[in-house]
Amino acid sequence: MKIRIGSKVLSRRIVAAKSRALSATRPTAGITSATLSGKTLRVLFFVRAVPGRLGIKFSVSDAHGHSTKQSALSLKVIVRPTVTIVATRAAAAEPSTAGTFTVKRTGSTAAPLAVSYTMAGTATSDTDYTGLAGSVTIPARASSVAIAVNPVDDDTVEQAESVIVTVTAKSAYVVGTASRATVTIADNDVLTAATVTIVATEPTAGEDFGSGAFTVTRTGSTTSSLTVSFTASGTATAGSDYSSLFGSVVILAGDTSATITVSPLDDTIFEPSETVIVTLSSSSSYTVGTPSNATVTIADDDAAAVSLDETDFDASEPSNTGTITVTRTGITTAALAVTYTVGGTATSGTDYTALTGTVSIPVGAASTTITVTPIDDTTLESDETVVVSLAAGSGYTVDFPSSATVTIEDNDAPSVTIAATDDSAGEPSSTGTFTVTRTGSTTASLAVTYTTSGTATSGSDYTALSGAVTIAAGESTATITVTPLDDTTVDPAETVIATLAAGTGYTVGTPGSATVTIADDDGQTVTIAATDPTAGEPSDSGTFTVTRTGSTVSALTVFYTPSGTAINGTDYTALSGIVTIPSSATTATITISVIDDMVVDPAETVTLTLSDGAYSIGMPSSDTVTIADND
Repeated sequence: MKIRIGSKVLSRRIVAAKSRALSATRPTAGITSATLSGKTLRVLFFVRAVPGRLGIKFSVSDAHGHSTKQSALSLKVIVRPTVTIVATRAAAAEPSTAGTFTVKRTGSTAAPLAVSYTMAGTATSDTDYTGLAGSVTIPARASSVAIAVNPVDDDTVEQAESVIVTVTAKSAYVVGTASRATVTIADNDVLTAATVTIVATEPTAGEDFGSGAFTVTRTGSTTSSLTVSFTASGTATAGSDYSSLFGSVVILAGDTSATITVSPLDDTIFEPSETVIVTLSSSSSYTVGTPSNATVTIADDDAAAVSLDETDFDASEPSNTGTITVTRTGITTAALAVTYTVGGTATSGTDYTALTGTVSIPVGAASTTITVTPIDDTTLESDETVVVSLAAGSGYTVDFPSSATVTIEDNDAPSVTIAATDDSAGEPSSTGTFTVTRTGSTTASLAVTYTTSGTATSGSDYTALSGAVTIAAGESTATITVTPLDDTTVDPAETVIATLAAGTGYTVGTPGSATVTIADDDGQTVTIAATDPTAGEPSDSGTFTVTRTGSTVSALTVFYTPSGTAINGTDYTALSGIVTIPSSATTATITISVIDDMVVDPAETVTLTLSDGAYSIGMPSSDTVTIADND
């Protein structure tokens, strides 16, 4: 390869001597460039060789055979260490739990090595943690050194924040792949619940003169934003008399209040002034103070208008019609022609009898109807809609609601039902089964959707169900398996209720829901005995003892029912029907305290019978104390 310097063309060659460090490996070398400046020739070359000492010789000659004297150099090839960083303790926390980064190096540890780094992340140096130096030295004879992240404890409520340390390049080392690490600082401060109140700061609104306003105010910390929920009521109708309110308002961080705007919707209906009442809702994030509600009044400015209503929004094949009512406000001394457009997923003239697009409200009437008449066919199809929307016309204005929808149900869909074909499941591994069955053709597969409910918790008491099952082509049924999740919690038997949901290509028949019961295997067994079965007037008490088996880690509430010939609250002090066995105890007692009277009675009985609860009832499940009379 030749090197051009001005008008001269030079060739280049270089001779590398053997490495004195590793003579078994042949090094390679070459000239990168040569620059002639006056009488000085500057040569840039490269050498590739293993670590150790290396001698090289080289000369530069031009195309005419002129060359420099041969030069000789003695080099020492060294390998720079690779430096990496890891978060060996990635979790720090206020007030004093430190995090730790560890900086590591490869290669020789004979000398100390200074490593530079930068800091980033969401945490603020010297505010959230003690400031770091930006460099650290790995001591001689050590391959690593630690950087401590010491949190600064404060009383500010904040999210967990990060400290990111990144190793920066220096000539003394190479930065490895693991060049960055993160320590996260957890906060230890708790936000004290604010008290929120509401007032109508603009209590009057109008269709023709502007909006009303509520102001929601909080006390306490403003460090973070606060979402306040509310409900709207009053005589005005949301979405008709004013723009619907969202049901919540956010007080921004740093602010003590936020505004809820009531924007009237201008219409042509003549009506009295109407009210919008906003009432604050309770939340775990704040306390509702006083006043907790306020009122804005909307003033009207209108005359008559036309609106629609689905008075019978369900139509179905073969002949069940749907009805839309067209209503006007104001005077009825003349007929009123109203025009409308028709849309929806149903096809005019195919799925229903075509509509004309106009309807007349007769003299003296405030309303008339548009009838949607289905056309029966044999096509299996999903429910379809007919949407009628009012169009602008002469002699009226369009009011809300301006559109109405009638849904046409098909009568050709298969019917789908569900049954619990194995209605008993149990911990630890006994499954239950629902079977979904369809009627009609099985030519194609059918996807059926369902919802789950019941006292059992999905994902906790049993493996979560998908909410959909497919009946395969050629099959009339499909199964849904309820797989219990075994735990150590003492539970009563719990239920999984699968309810078929409406879907495409089928109708939900009867039964549309079914139940599988999951039995627990962790329960305690409770029994009762009359340990002092004889009581007597005037003051000799009787005693029942309730005993449990199994765990005594927590208290157990046991329910019972009193009966017998003695009257509860008359012959003996009234019993509550509940007794609690304390934690660490296996028994609890129920005392029959006799009430002394002057009535001559035969001996009377008090029978206590255990009732269902978060336990199993063993034997004996009931027993009797007899009260002797002294009169």
